[in-house]
Amino acid sequence: KQTKLIIDFLIIGAGVSGLSCAIALRRAGHRVVVVEREKEIGQSDVGRGVRLPPNLSKILYRWNLKSEVSAFAAKSKQIQIYRLDTGDRLGDHYWDDEVLRETQGEFLFGHPRPQLADLRKMMYAVAVDQGATVRLATTAVSVDPERHAVTLGSGETLTADVVIGADGAFGLVRPMLLNEQGIQEATKPTMCMYSATAPKALMEKDPQSKHFYEHEVVRACGN
Repeated sequence: KQTKLIIDFLIIGAGVSGLSCAIALRRAGHRVVVVEREKEIGQSDVGRGVRLPPNLSKILYRWNLKSEVSAFAAKSKQIQIYRLDTGDRLGDHYWDDEVLRETQGEFLFGHPRPQLADLRKMMYAVAVDQGATVRLATTAVSVDPERHAVTLGSGETLTADVVIGADGAFGLVRPMLLNEQGIQEATKPTMCMYSATAPKALMEKDPQSKHFYEHEVVRACGN
């Protein structure tokens, strides 16, 4: 739905969150500028796996991007859960059809090249096609919340009606906001998730791992 009040947005970071904001805001008719320090979208994501839970896939589907998503993602039917330290199988988690209908999305994993870069490149192309301005190789070094201003590494200052910090947990904006609110960032993560992929042909040759491909499942290991 197009807005009657057009607002200028400045987004720091062209990750999944930043590009999602850019697409949604442009679809509503707002003016959007995104600054991203990478010279090329996905440059730092090579080899990183990607999973798209229903709360993300449903949004992409509503934006009529199902065919684009299907080009690099496959539907997951279930997850088998193992202990990382012992290899003991703890159980299976199935994506119930009724739950998926309620969430209006699907649980997807990258395929055949399971890279976060593929998702970001697709979203970047959509954001630009929608009319967002994405400035690559552009690093934000400071933010002035009072002036709605962002200073770049080049010395240039950009202003907007709204500044959105989408530069991640180790970016510029999050520490600044936490500091202003007197919130101490956790020094040790309590939960971590890692993604890894292995060629099917190699695993099928190994007697101890070939059973992983007996069903269309994803394995999750943890302690």
